[in-house]
Amino acid sequence: PEMGDSAAYPRGWLGLPTGSPVKVESGRWKRTFSGGTVYANATSGAWSADGHTVPAQDGLFVKQ
Repeated sequence: PEMGDSAAYPRGWLGLPTGSPVKVESGRWKRTFSGGTVYANATSGAWSADGHTVPAQDGLFVKQ
C-alpha cells in the first residue's frame, strides 16, 4: 500500500523513518516512520505484533 495512489493511501503516506530498524527477534523486524510502521517477517510462521498479524514470509504496512 505504500506505493498506492488511493485517497486512503496516497503515494508517500509512510513518510520518513523516525529511527533505525529494530530486530524484535530472529527474522522479525519493525521500523517506525512519521506516517506509520512497517513490520517484516522472514520466518515460516505468522507473527502477532502490536495488535497486528504479520503473515509468514511477508511484511505489513500499518498507517498511524
